[in-house]
Amino acid sequence: MNKEEEILPRRKRNLPLQDRIEIGKRIRKRRKAQNMNLRELAERSHISTNYLSRIENGNGSLSLAVLKDIVTALGARYAYILDGTLTSSNDIPDSTMKLLAECDAEDYEYLNRMISYHLEFLKKAKLKGFKSEHPHN
Repeated sequence: MNKEEEILPRRKRNLPLQDRIEIGKRIRKRRKAQNMNLRELAERSHISTNYLSRIENGNGSLSLAVLKDIVTALGARYAYILDGTLTSSNDIPDSTMKLLAECDAEDYEYLNRMISYHLEFLKKAKLKGFKSEHPHN
């Protein structure tokens, strides 16, 4: 019996399909934000490219050990990968942080208004059943 089996009772080991799909999407999104391809993340996570692809598509089982390796390789936090919660600036991709570093106070104010407007638009669209077609999703 491995450590995961010791911790989790048998009926709790497998995540529901929708959870696996969402976790996979967040892994892919973070990987792409880091400009990393499947092979690079797979190597850094000590898993095969095929297995990582299945995880990203919600088709692969995900052990705690593999999750830890993926989270570490991505420089992400468990909260973000598991439920999409951004808990700190560490959860913001490096490419975004580089862009923000070039901003002044006026830029931040403008960006804040734009983000607020965009998020409000997305909330309304989701309520109407529309799905985001953003290229990073």
